[in-house]
Amino acid sequence: MRSLGHKSLTYLSGPNDSWQNAVRRETLSRICARNDIVLNTVACSVPTYRGGFSCLAQFLRRPTSAVIAYNDIMAIGFMAALKDCGIDVPGKVSVAGIDDIPISGIISPALSTVHIDRELIGEMAVDELIGRLLGNLRRTLKPMIHDSCFIMRDSVAVAKER
Repeated sequence: MRSLGHKSLTYLSGPNDSWQNAVRRETLSRICARNDIVLNTVACSVPTYRGGFSCLAQFLRRPTSAVIAYNDIMAIGFMAALKDCGIDVPGKVSVAGIDDIPISGIISPALSTVHIDRELIGEMAVDELIGRLLGNLRRTLKPMIHDSCFIMRDSVAVAKER
């Protein structure tokens, strides 16, 4: 986002008890600090379309030029709320999600997102589970981390002067 001139970012967070949410929030915090980007967080315990839609009022109290949502469906709900208020995406606010669900590429504007390989995650989880059932693994449970990539679409643009 910094390369597009965004100096402020809001994270629409997921459930407080989600380890994924904690990792995403901490990662964003580190990246923003390193790039001199102001990071706001909007709490949203329901990672749904309705949850994303309901984040608008809190966002408008401290608006930023860019938003990253805990997942794509929240981002889509948030974009709908922005549209209902006449706020242009990406003209006024850039919005991105995480997951790259199929609908992300066909809505308007198409949602920029972080692609996560769900098939690979499923394979890794099944391998771990089978290994545990067969007694082959004696490790403690820990998050499995793998590479992801950003898919730039129409919902993100160069920041406008504020």
